[in-house]
Amino acid sequence: IDDKEYDEAMKYIKKVMIEHENCASIYNSIARIYYRLKNLSEALSAIEKYLELDNNKAEAHYFRGLILNDLQNYEEAKNSIYTSIRLNPTVAKYYSQMARSYQGLGEYENAFLYSKEAIEIDMVNELDGVILDIVMPEVGGIEALQAIRELSPDVPIVMLSSAGTPQKLMQCLKMGAIDFINKPYTKEQIVQTVDRMRKLKAKRLKGN
Repeated sequence: IDDKEYDEAMKYIKKVMIEHENCASIYNSIARIYYRLKNLSEALSAIEKYLELDNNKAEAHYFRGLILNDLQNYEEAKNSIYTSIRLNPTVAKYYSQMARSYQGLGEYENAFLYSKEAIEIDMVNELDGVILDIVMPEVGGIEALQAIRELSPDVPIVMLSSAGTPQKLMQCLKMGAIDFINKPYTKEQIVQTVDRMRKLKAKRLKGN
């Protein structure tokens, strides 16, 4: 499929279907081939067959919503994408597609809110990690930690701590910070922390 040999891919998949008719992943592949061929009705039919066999995959509900948006069936698309967000609320493209549904329905305020959410999630998901000072102007480290955790439960967060903030530090660790660095800190400490964050992110992505 990735090499755009759609005809050959379809022949192979249909051959496999004879022996594995109830294999959901086959219908997912068929749906994506039809979508790339711009045959939206067949793509929709295939992804709906997939969902009949496995209804708990966020990506499949999202793809159905994408097709329905392309078909300008915005209300049904919205319902499908809502399910994908409920199953996995940390994927930015789900929110972008929901914004598209709302825009098609003329509900521009909701479209704006979902677009904003998509941007915020994208920003967090691209991070290797976050280093926060417990004491910061305007927004404190605890508040910032909580906001980031709501957007991305897995992004590594390390707190900078001074001698006067032990109670706040313990609160941050309970809220999901993975470690802390005492101030004053060295350049080597920061480099080691960033390297650890990158390794944690790579391990997480490999696990997904």
